[in-house]
Amino acid sequence: MHGAHANSRSRAGEAVGGGEVISAAAGDTGPAGRAGAAGRPGGDAHAAEAAGAGAWAHAGETTGAGAVGDTGSATGAGVFGHAGETTGAGAFGHAGSGSATSAGAVGHVGGGAVGNAGSAAHAGAAHGGSGIHPAILLRAAVIIPALVAAVALSAFAWSAARLAPRGVPVGVAGTAQLAGAIGYRLDGLGGAFDAHRYSSEAAAETAIRHREIYGAFVAGPGGLTVLTAPAASPAVATLLTKVGEEAGQHAAAGRAVPVRVVDVVPADPSDPQGIVLDSAFLPLVIIGSIGGVMTWVAGRDGRMAGYPQAGVLLVKSVLVALVVVGIVQGWLGVIPGDWVTNAGVIGLTVIAISSTVCGLGALLGAPGVALGGLLMVFVGNPFSGVSSAPQLLPNPVGTLGQLLPPGAGGSLLRSAAFFHGYGSGAHLVVLAIWAGCGLTAVMAGQAVRRRRAAAAGRHAEMSAEPGVVTG
Repeated sequence: MHGAHANSRSRAGEAVGGGEVISAAAGDTGPAGRAGAAGRPGGDAHAAEAAGAGAWAHAGETTGAGAVGDTGSATGAGVFGHAGETTGAGAFGHAGSGSATSAGAVGHVGGGAVGNAGSAAHAGAAHGGSGIHPAILLRAAVIIPALVAAVALSAFAWSAARLAPRGVPVGVAGTAQLAGAIGYRLDGLGGAFDAHRYSSEAAAETAIRHREIYGAFVAGPGGLTVLTAPAASPAVATLLTKVGEEAGQHAAAGRAVPVRVVDVVPADPSDPQGIVLDSAFLPLVIIGSIGGVMTWVAGRDGRMAGYPQAGVLLVKSVLVALVVVGIVQGWLGVIPGDWVTNAGVIGLTVIAISSTVCGLGALLGAPGVALGGLLMVFVGNPFSGVSSAPQLLPNPVGTLGQLLPPGAGGSLLRSAAFFHGYGSGAHLVVLAIWAGCGLTAVMAGQAVRRRRAAAAGRHAEMSAEPGVVTG
């Protein structure tokens, strides 16, 4: 037999069943033919069938320059011995009894060096396969839930425990003496309220309906009237009622005056405290985040990435919006207004959340998905002010919450359902920006993936060097 440098017999060969195995080196075209030799009479018929620079044997696969033999049979450049038999220069023993290297089998036969092509076998790694060590997984199972609990409680419980008025915009109108006394009292509350003067009760009511203020104190001959808007925030409405009653006890010259409370924009009678509406928003945020994760997973192989993912996100958001409106408005009846408009607000909120999660995943992978989910659920939701008001949350998280989709979505839904769209402009812009950036990231992720694949292909081509044959 003669190969590139005429090695008649492989040093990796070993007698099997009384016969000798004759192999051909990579690229050999000896008498045995391109396919190599099966052996002499008495040899193992399953030993190895050479195929250029690699071979498939009875139960193995090529490593670029060797073969997996059912009984440790030899090839031109290295052996996988099923029972751990090693021959020649570098082999893996399946049972660990032979010599092995951590990177795979490397053969050197007849002066033929096997480079990158003779590294690890596809069927396994040096130490029985790769993966995360079970001990690491157990530690993660203990530590990660504790960290999540710490983050969740810090965000939800801390914001709820620190509720207090911080610059709540209110109006003051009416007779000069009584209105001045009320304004002085509000100013003495340490910045709890931001008082605006109005010429009349009607002007104050208009400001409330336009969502410029949460309520107003109107002083008149018959006493003090407290105008509230429970639809904007039941918590603020309750707070203003309490402040008005206290102000009425010491309105002027230490004399008490009658106090009357008027709900200018009441909440829905089916949900006067806004509990149902508040309770529906956390599941909405979670659903949006889960939808983003699922869409990202579906596009990881690249076939459904980019525009198909964006289409899925849009369709999913429409369906979720219709379901939510059907339950909250159609069945429970806790929000009024046009159902198409309300569905549009909910759909925009969902697409802003889900596209952000999916888009971060498309750009950054699994860390991006985790970042997006944590941002929406553990930052956006507790700081949204949906259950209270942004001006009741600690600074600056009240403002931060309105710049995230959950907070902007909650405020926009209240404006659309109860206030005929007044005060919705800024929240609409916030949601549109998040949705636009998220969808752009989803579609850009496909281009990023293609560039990475192309770069990996070029790197593989540059790294693949032909075997060097030495004498």
